[in-house]
Amino acid sequence: MKKSKLEKFISTIFSYEDYRSFLKDYFQFQKKIKVTFSQRYFAQKAGFSSHTFCNYVINGKRNLSVTTIDTFISTIGLDKTKGEYFKNLVLFNQTEDQKEKEIYYDAMQKYRKREKFNPSSQKQSNFYDKPYYAIIREVAVHSNWNGDYDILAKLVRPQITTSQAKDAIKVMVENKMLIEKNGKYSLQTENIHDRAIPTFLKKKARREVFERGVEVLDSISPDERFAAYSTFMCNRESYDKLEALYREFRKNANDIIMDTTDKD
Repeated sequence: MKKSKLEKFISTIFSYEDYRSFLKDYFQFQKKIKVTFSQRYFAQKAGFSSHTFCNYVINGKRNLSVTTIDTFISTIGLDKTKGEYFKNLVLFNQTEDQKEKEIYYDAMQKYRKREKFNPSSQKQSNFYDKPYYAIIREVAVHSNWNGDYDILAKLVRPQITTSQAKDAIKVMVENKMLIEKNGKYSLQTENIHDRAIPTFLKKKARREVFERGVEVLDSISPDERFAAYSTFMCNRESYDKLEALYREFRKNANDIIMDTTDKD
């Protein structure tokens, strides 16, 4: 059965990561295909006492409650899957709690996968799914594992499973973060550009890397690692100088690694 124009538009809901943008586009689209449609008409149909409620929501002046989320789902005419996606999208946008954001985002991804929808912004987001992906990316290029995923898995500490190593390679090859040719892997680009990655995902990845570092600290001999910390108080001027030194250190460290890699 051929989909109507409205049904086709509603199917694009999985491309949205901001429910207010979806509602704004929904109202604009409805207005194009039905001249008599308006926010006032929608509000009356939904049973809202105020005809300005929708406008307040779209402009970020009001949030949706659990009840009003269900009302929007029903009035727009979202089916079960799209309705669940919309609900998690709203909750994802409205919460400030990092853990809750991760839960709602994971739920959104589940419905996207069910609908076989993978937005372009998701390609690099996949890199942040697991804290060991960045390690695998380096190890796959710069070690002699000869296509043996058992060996690759053992090169990661804490050690991951063979299937996890295989899945990591698959994700990065599919998203062009690794290039495979004749069983050898190379990097299309040294850096992962994260401008399109949601901030909460980057925070999640950073926390997991720190946690992983703490986890392996005592399992690596002192001659194989260096770990130290300092606690001090400083003014803003000193802080800015220290930050600049750290950024310079990261750049120099990267240059040293690249120089060593090129010689190997």
